[in-house]
Amino acid sequence: MERLMVFVRRDARRSREIFLAGWTEMVSQWLAAAPVPGLNRAIINCASASAMTGWPDDYDAVMEFWFNETNDAATMLNRWSGAANRRALADWIEWDASPAWVGEVKPKLDLPGAHVKLLVAGYLADGWSEAAAQQYWSDVHPVVAQGQAIFWSLLRRYVQIHGHPIKGVASYMPMAADIGAASFEDLDRAFSHEQYLTVIRDDEARFAKPQDMLAMASDREIILHIGGRG
Repeated sequence: MERLMVFVRRDARRSREIFLAGWTEMVSQWLAAAPVPGLNRAIINCASASAMTGWPDDYDAVMEFWFNETNDAATMLNRWSGAANRRALADWIEWDASPAWVGEVKPKLDLPGAHVKLLVAGYLADGWSEAAAQQYWSDVHPVVAQGQAIFWSLLRRYVQIHGHPIKGVASYMPMAADIGAASFEDLDRAFSHEQYLTVIRDDEARFAKPQDMLAMASDREIILHIGGRG
């Protein structure tokens, strides 16, 4: 499965509340105007006003578009990133601060009861090839995290998205993750726990740059209608 991810930063002239109300309708109309082949699901994750104190708050929404095939996801990414769309939405978002890319989905944990989520994206650590870093992240890092029983028990979802190049699009994020928990309290407990701050964080720093990650916490997921489905 492939997922097109868009971290969205609103134009500063709009408040977050006004932006999110209008943005949902704008994206719905955009999808309806020219349906995208192969699109299975479209989600807008809204930034939360009640997220953990001190967590990064640089984005207003993270959009997810789910596909089975890379070619379909690439078609939508090129449409999204095209000049016509950039002009049409220029008053809504800061394009240069709203990265969009496609990645392969690799679930590592998916349990019921995830009511909040942390969406992150990051860069490779220096000295790693993309292939080596992504393989380590997929094969080794989850085992390290699972070995920290208190941290792992507080999570309900951990899905990796392995970014890759798409012809016609200049850049992408090589690593992203959808991390779910039952509550923000559980997320806060997990990521402030000694097991994360020592063992897991140290392992992250081997293959990635956690200090430079993009991050947004959400407790409101809007599922958009696709051809009569929602």
